[in-house]
Amino acid sequence: MSSSDPGLGPDLASLFATNAQDLEAVRVFVDRDDQREAFDGAVRLHWAQTCQSAFDVQDMLAPRRNVLMFYGVGGVGKTALSRALEIRHSGAENAGLSRWPDSDVDFGESVTVRLDLASEAGVEMETVLLAIRASIAKLGRPMHAFDIALSRYWDRVHPNESIADFLRSSGVVSRAADSLQLPDQVKEGLKEVGAAFGLSSTLLSVASQLVVSVGGGLRKHRAKRHAIQECRRLPALLEAEPDIDGLSYYAHLLSWDLDELGKHRDGRFHVVVFVDTFEDIGRGEQRRFERLFNRLVWLMPNVLFVVFGRNRLDWGDLAAEGQLNFSGPIAWPGLVPGAVNEPRQHLLGFLSEHDAERFLSSRLRRGDAAAIPQELRARIAEDSRGYPLYLDLAVTRYLQLAGAGAGPEPTPDDFSGGFPALVTRVLRDLSGDERLLLRILSLLDSFDAELAASIAGLPSEAIARQLAQRSFVSVDDEAPFPYSIHRLLRDEIRRSDTGGDAFSPADWARYAQRAFDEVGARYRTASAAHDRIVVISALNQALRLADEFQLGLGWCTDAAYSFVEDSLWESSLRPLVPANPTTPAAALAHALLAIVNRQTDGRQTTARILGDVLTTGLLAGDAGDLALYYAAESLRETGRGEQSETLLRELVARDSRMRVPAVKGLVHRLRRLGRFRETLELIEAQPVHGTWLQLRGTLLWSQGVPEEAKAFYASARDWFTAMGSPGHSAEVDGCLAFVGGLTGGVEPQDRALVDAGLASLADSRNTWARLLARLGEVLLTADGGAATAARLQELVEEGVASGLTSIQAYAYFGLCLNAALSDDTELLLLARSGFASWVTGDDFRSLVEVVDFWIDPAPAGWESYAVADWLGGVDRARERWRALLAARRLG
Repeated sequence: MSSSDPGLGPDLASLFATNAQDLEAVRVFVDRDDQREAFDGAVRLHWAQTCQSAFDVQDMLAPRRNVLMFYGVGGVGKTALSRALEIRHSGAENAGLSRWPDSDVDFGESVTVRLDLASEAGVEMETVLLAIRASIAKLGRPMHAFDIALSRYWDRVHPNESIADFLRSSGVVSRAADSLQLPDQVKEGLKEVGAAFGLSSTLLSVASQLVVSVGGGLRKHRAKRHAIQECRRLPALLEAEPDIDGLSYYAHLLSWDLDELGKHRDGRFHVVVFVDTFEDIGRGEQRRFERLFNRLVWLMPNVLFVVFGRNRLDWGDLAAEGQLNFSGPIAWPGLVPGAVNEPRQHLLGFLSEHDAERFLSSRLRRGDAAAIPQELRARIAEDSRGYPLYLDLAVTRYLQLAGAGAGPEPTPDDFSGGFPALVTRVLRDLSGDERLLLRILSLLDSFDAELAASIAGLPSEAIARQLAQRSFVSVDDEAPFPYSIHRLLRDEIRRSDTGGDAFSPADWARYAQRAFDEVGARYRTASAAHDRIVVISALNQALRLADEFQLGLGWCTDAAYSFVEDSLWESSLRPLVPANPTTPAAALAHALLAIVNRQTDGRQTTARILGDVLTTGLLAGDAGDLALYYAAESLRETGRGEQSETLLRELVARDSRMRVPAVKGLVHRLRRLGRFRETLELIEAQPVHGTWLQLRGTLLWSQGVPEEAKAFYASARDWFTAMGSPGHSAEVDGCLAFVGGLTGGVEPQDRALVDAGLASLADSRNTWARLLARLGEVLLTADGGAATAARLQELVEEGVASGLTSIQAYAYFGLCLNAALSDDTELLLLARSGFASWVTGDDFRSLVEVVDFWIDPAPAGWESYAVADWLGGVDRARERWRALLAARRLG
């Protein structure tokens, strides 16, 4: 499209006023400083390596470190980056393209070679070798060993075409600036060597006579002294059949010639070969040419190859052994996954929103201003998720819409619905098996090769591993499923996939069910191994699939129970489902998110969300009971105890799967009401379990017997630890820290209990346990002072923010204990008044009654609370709590 295109509106010609070099700068230098540093580092290290005295180009066993790889999706700017780096290496002016700093690598003269391996270019080994040789011609010296072998090959394979004619007709080679010098250099070199052997000076006769003289001249050293006598493999290569396979080995001769030139010439030089569109030789039948190219690179260790393609090079993988002549991690240490030393492989990543908007701003200009409005640029940048190809397609669409002429400016709504061309561009580069697998894997957030092969029903993981090499697949080795397809591409495949092998709705539904089942199999294995990371990842993916394709909950209910039973509340549980649930899967996802988020959003929000989920009627059976229990728990914590008790008794009465947690909830409810005897009877009626040991400890500290409470808490922690329940163990640590603070250092181990609790809960998402441990820390050093009172008041407020009435009650109780330690009755009465005002109904009224035990003598007209059913009677309870206060005052 040009500015004179009649389809463009009258104002659109100015869109094409952008200088071509400026546009190229946008394509290259968006987020490319890291790549420039990688290139500089690779050049520096390769140059240092080849300058070492121990470096030997004839060593065929040493590992190779002469490949720098940049790979990325189509449209990410690989070609533009390669040209910018080529300019950088050549030392030419950057023509305003670059904000890069000047290179600090000083290697003298530079030689750059450019190879475009696109299939349409018709590149073969002849072309590649001649392009390299033609570029090296700028050094002004023959390459004696290579030129002899090349001349013999050419005489046999191209008897009716001179090298000069071939150079003039080959677009790839003729682009080398010094290609026309090559024929003369070859002729001059043959004359020099011929003279050393006493041969005639005719070009063809010299070449043929040199071959005849191999046995007598090079092998027996009868010639005048000439450097090529040190090229150990030249005789064998001249004797070998001059075909394409043999030609690829001539790269060794060229490497030897360059090494010799470097040893004997004044000044230094460095050769870099830039290889573009490498993906066109790396798949299917064309891997035949890749084998030849792999051999060429191996045979030229003193030349740095900077390769650009869509896929990571697998030369350093064990799986490549047998497919290439030189492969494996020992051969190519810089090409193995995770390599850190340059030269190595680099993924050209997706762009940030900022850089994507910068691209759009500079891509089309009207005078000095961006042609695409800011609101529209922001929308496109956000939707692109950093995919450069999407940005290019968006620019094309903008031109189409704006080019309509009389219509209004394009709006963000004009760019909804995605771009089918994005899918077409990606799929056309894949084999049939890869296209099938890519469509299947677009159903998943992440995967590994085993999971992919299982869902697709493939006999092996080979295709999956091959697809994982593609640049649109991100790799996170720390993730449970390490591979993930770019989300934009996944969304576009699901939305706009077309073509002869596109999935029908029935295909999508069938593979969704298979994916759901295979992910479920992985969940069951992970659950048995207590691998919560995989459990959570499987649950995230399955709930989204089940919602989208109207699948039953199946194993997801068991996985939800498995998730909650350890009380760890990882924030990584984030199933992506619609905001308004219309399926059981979405309803369960919202319930689980509310349960997790209650640690940060507060119990009021949790109670509301769970109430809304239950009202939909989408959750039944065990899944519904899970939501019902946590709704009851949240209601209790927000002061709606009667509603909570009703729900809990319902779960207990029908022997729900949530019966044990429901009994636990009832114990908490009864204890809060001061119904201590009933609480103890309910606990004692339960089987041996860490939960009941923990609740026994909580009951005992509320009776003023903290040492016995510590013993039960310790037993509960040991039980949970033995059962592999770290979340519950940490929660008990919070309880121990609180009771240790309550006794305030009367026993030597109290400080240790507080410190252990704080450490155990440092990274925990259990808000209640963390606040309880902090409360213990404050109480440990309570001395009746204002500073302690201020810290306790802060904890009251944090309890309010979290919707945790128990934390508020314990912090108010702590304020009263601190006042009692001051031995100031008026201060204690004031603290007690604040606590009593906060209490509503009978919840926590027993703690106010404890404060009443400490007020002695009581003021005239005083009427204390007397509501609790104390274990051992009220008199014994008064004695115990007064003894604790006396011990604190003495301590």
